[in-house]
Amino acid sequence: MGVGHAPCAPARHYEELLEWTGARPQRVVCVRPLVLEAAGSVWEVHAAAIGDAVAAAAAGARGTTSLDLRPAFAAAAGRGEGPFTTDGVHFTDAGATVVAGAFASAIDDIDRGGGAASGKGG
Repeated sequence: MGVGHAPCAPARHYEELLEWTGARPQRVVCVRPLVLEAAGSVWEVHAAAIGDAVAAAAAGARGTTSLDLRPAFAAAAGRGEGPFTTDGVHFTDAGATVVAGAFASAIDDIDRGGGAASGKGG
């Protein structure tokens, strides 16, 4: 199934998962999947499509927001940090530091009554 087609199974599963978890924790942050350091790869395209489904599911679930890590990684790369992964998926210490900072900012923003700092709903 390509980009722009009917919702894929992961989208339906995410919606079910959000419904189940929504009644439990005080905060739910859904992270868009991403593939780093592999620009133009088929995996990058698939991650973007699944990320759109994750963001849409989060936007429709009460008390849930999505976190797009791409801006945080772009900012870190702009500062000369990296490499962020060992293979495009598994984080190095530098990548884990970016993720931790983005999560901390997102949770702080939620606690102040906003959405995720790096891209609510997106």
